[in-house]
This record gives sequence, structure tokens and C-alpha cells, in this order.
Amino acid sequence: MSDIDGTEMVGRISTGVLGLDAILKGGIPLYSTCVIAGVPGAGKTILTQEILFNAAKPDSKSLYLTTVSEPAAKVVRYQQAFSFFDPDKVGDDFFYLDLGEIIQDQGPTKSLDVLTKLIKDYAPRQIAIDSFRAIHDLVPNREEFRSFAFELAVKFSSWATTAFLIGEYTRDEINTFPEFAIADSIINLTVETTAGTTRRYLEVLKLRGSDFIPGKNYYKISRDGIRLFPRVFIRPGQGIQIGCTRVPVGIDQLDALLDGGIPEEAVVSITGSAGTGKTLMGIHFVCNGAQKYDEPGVYFSYEESDVQIVEMAKAFGWNIDELIERNLLRFCYKEPIDLSVEEELERMREVIQDMGAKRIVVDSLSPLFLSLGDENSIRQSAFQMSLSFKEAGVTAFVVSDVPVGSERVSRFGPEESVFDGIMIMKAKMIEGRRDRFVEIFKMRGTRLHAPISQNVSIRQPGL
Repeated sequence: MSDIDGTEMVGRISTGVLGLDAILKGGIPLYSTCVIAGVPGAGKTILTQEILFNAAKPDSKSLYLTTVSEPAAKVVRYQQAFSFFDPDKVGDDFFYLDLGEIIQDQGPTKSLDVLTKLIKDYAPRQIAIDSFRAIHDLVPNREEFRSFAFELAVKFSSWATTAFLIGEYTRDEINTFPEFAIADSIINLTVETTAGTTRRYLEVLKLRGSDFIPGKNYYKISRDGIRLFPRVFIRPGQGIQIGCTRVPVGIDQLDALLDGGIPEEAVVSITGSAGTGKTLMGIHFVCNGAQKYDEPGVYFSYEESDVQIVEMAKAFGWNIDELIERNLLRFCYKEPIDLSVEEELERMREVIQDMGAKRIVVDSLSPLFLSLGDENSIRQSAFQMSLSFKEAGVTAFVVSDVPVGSERVSRFGPEESVFDGIMIMKAKMIEGRRDRFVEIFKMRGTRLHAPISQNVSIRQPGL
């Protein structure tokens, strides 16, 4: 294994945390000092203990030291709720010790002698100090603490021990406190609340001598510990393009406008206000593929249940039960409560792979993107969605609503440039009659035939 300069790299500790090794390009470098920083409630202790439990073996012991922030007994009590906690390892391969009284009585700098003795007694390959920030606060003299932190890092390296220093630090403190200067790696955990939804992010700020995936990566805490959802990128020299083959929607006039259909593996936004037929367009797309071309399709819905979607499809004449029985069609519903686009994309990939799907519909985009908050996050998520679907080899319709009477092309904005196509569903009052139209606003790789707008009627089956 080589680092970014092509030179031989030191070994790694696999964290065992889902997604984290991918972000770290292999794990934490051996015998390095890693600071795990973050706000209260972000999961710093959970993350560190999961890493240390996964690494703990008879020939690779882990030592977890608590200081003046939380006693060891309390830490143990709460960590027992997680599946990674292995009581059989405690006392043999994994050790908890409380340094709180020693640090308070003798001071942080004197505790180095105690640490040296502990290392000799336990010979750990992994060691954690929780909270290291508490030690920082006990040393008022900045230069004294800098000297202490440097000497500690040198000792960790000489002891052939990989160290994790845990603390509640702000981003400004990460930029200025001396412990971050001596750290070989820095992992920062943040918690953000938008539109009533709490989202946690992990960001690697530093990994000395190694490449890593930059930026914020969403993670979730469950009984199994931490699960990360790393972002996916197009690597230099790699290209993911839409195909030349056309995928018929199944509406003759529309396919004629599209030069035969949607480009294969394209991601197309179906936008419009309520009552314009967006859901019906999506149903038509997957049902037509399953019924006419034996192309498996999945309909992911968040605002109407799978039962409602199935009944709507049956009302327009499709033999849904037969298609479902033949595993050519599947309807997947999830309540729009505390959704994360990263977790949903993972679920979609699993369903697509399990079924061998070629066509999918996501209805709708709003529950997935509303909690993201800022435009950059929405753009990043739209890109991740598009790339994920292309890698899965599916042609996708993504439904997006806009307010009635609005001339907006999309609900959020950034997806307009990210997705391959935009079809706008419209309803207009003409001489006392409400007529519906579909407009091809954008379609990459397609020679559009005039007119680009087509009147549509709702009939059986479908549009």
C-alpha cells in the first residue's frame, strides 16, 4: 500500500466502523495520534469505543482511560447497550481505568509517569483518553500544556501504541489548540438541526501522509454503533455517461418528441404542481417497462403508500398483481419522517441489486431534500443520487413538486443542472377547460423534435 506520493505507507488499524475505513482509505495509521473532536452528543465516545473493541485481541489489547469528565463505571454502563460491546473482552483484551483522581491530585504533567507505568503493565496496542479536553482545561499555562501534549505524543509513538484523544472542541479551537498541532489525524463530529431533523456528520480534517475522502459524511447512531454513508465521487479519468440506447416511456407522442425515449441510465426530473399527473407518469414508466419489455422496475414512494400507488395503477388498467408476482414490479413505501437521503440511497441500491431493476421512480424529492437546509448540500445530494443511479445501471424518474401557478422549473434549484433531464407537467385553463401539457425542458444527449410541448390526456392505461 502506498500513500499519495507513491511511497510505502505504514500499516493501518481497520476501524471496523461501517463506511469509516473507506473515508480513511484503509483505516487509522498504526502508532499515530488521532484526536476525535466534536460537540456533546455527537457520539465521540461511541465511535472510539467501537474502534477499540473491534481492534482488541489477545495480541492487540485496548486501554480506555477516563479522566475528570466521566468515571469509567458510567462509561461502561452506557456502552453495554451497543452490540459492539463484548463483555468477554473486558478484563482480558479491553481494559477500563479511571485517571480522574490521579490527575486531580498530582496534576496532568505528573500523570505521565502513571501512564508510562500503565503502558508497561498492560502493553496496549490501542489507547484512548476520554476526555483529553478536560486535561487541557486543568493546565492554565499554554506552553506547559503544549510541552505535555508533545511529550505524550512522543511516548505513544515509542510505545508502539495508536492513541485516541477525545474531547469537546469547537472548530475555532481545532484551529488553535496545541493538541491538534501534534495530532497525526483529526476526526471532527458535528450535529446539525434543520427543519426539525437532526443530522450528524463526520469530517476527516487531517490524516498525516495519506489521502482521505474530504468533506462532511453523514452518519447514524444505532444499537450497532456508528454507520457512515461515505460520499461517492467520479475519479480522475473515470467517466459515467448516459447511454445511447433509448428507453421508451410508453407514450407514443412523448417518445416521438424524445427521439425514441429517455436516454438509458439518465436521471430525469418530473416536475409540476399538484394534479398535473406526475405520479401517473412515473407509474406509466415502470409499468410499461415491466409489461412490454420485461424490464424490472421499482417505485419508491414517500408521500403516498404502496397500497395507494398500486390501487391507482390498477384503476388505469395495468395487471399489477401479475407483474409483482413475476418480480417485474415492486412498490417500496417509507414514511416521510426523519429521512436521510444518504440512508435512502443505500436502501435503494440494495433493492435495485436484489431485483435487478432497470427502471425506477422516486416520488418525491421533497421529503428527502427538505432537511438539507443549504443549496450546496442539496447540490451535493442531487449529485450523489444521480451518480448512485448511474452506477446501479438504472434509468430513473425523480418526481418533484412546485407550487400551483409557479413558473419554477424545479422545487429546489440545484437539481436542474445535476439531473440529465427535466420534464415539466402543466395544467392550464383554456376556454373554461383544464388542459394538461408535458414540456421537455431539458434532455441531455437527445435531439428534441419540435414541438417540445405536447398536450396529454388521462385515460386507460395511464397517460
